[in-house]
Amino acid sequence: PKYMSDYQAELHYHGSEDALRALHAGACKIAGFNLPMHHRIDAQQQRYQLLLAPERVHLLRFIKRRQGLIVAAGNDGRIGSLGDLQKPGIRFINRQPHSGTRELFDQLLAEAGIASRTLTGYDQYEYTHSAVAAQVATGMADVGFGVQAAAARFDLEFVPLTEDYYLWAYQIESANDPEVLSFIEMLQSPAFQTEINKLPGYACDDSGTRASLAELLPGRQHANVKTGANS
Repeated sequence: PKYMSDYQAELHYHGSEDALRALHAGACKIAGFNLPMHHRIDAQQQRYQLLLAPERVHLLRFIKRRQGLIVAAGNDGRIGSLGDLQKPGIRFINRQPHSGTRELFDQLLAEAGIASRTLTGYDQYEYTHSAVAAQVATGMADVGFGVQAAAARFDLEFVPLTEDYYLWAYQIESANDPEVLSFIEMLQSPAFQTEINKLPGYACDDSGTRASLAELLPGRQHANVKTGANS
């Protein structure tokens, strides 16, 4: 596509906190991370506030994503809620510890009063949403937790539970770096945003514009953040 013809990037897949620590250590120029829209995870927010100090880091909006249960096609309602994960014989596949998605899932369990020890497979994990979906698609697990787009990629069913923001961060001293500026230009491209919005459960959210952690944190009152469901 024209909007990406002159842009190249070396991608590394990490959980949110590991990505931000890599940015903090100078191991990358731009780091992606997710932030729950509707659930407050205090320990996560404390770490983010340290790693994303506004005097050191700029944040960029990107997308809102639907997160939920990824289940096999033909599920027929057997798995339709978090409580169903406790049913005998249901095998769960998790995300890795300290990833943003794992912490979001743990928060949902806590709010529902479900002990992780009651989930068969809770300690088994993968490092990406697609890998979780692949485990379900191949029959190695009955259900996982992740984004709707991963479920759609493998023609699986999806039970929506919540939403999160996916954001980008870069060091302030990189603000005039040509590669960073090209990345921001791509995020702001209408053609790029059109392609992203085609993905199930993804919706661009003022993509490529600056944001602050304070205005995005769950539980805060802010008039300029849209909190409606993804389209």
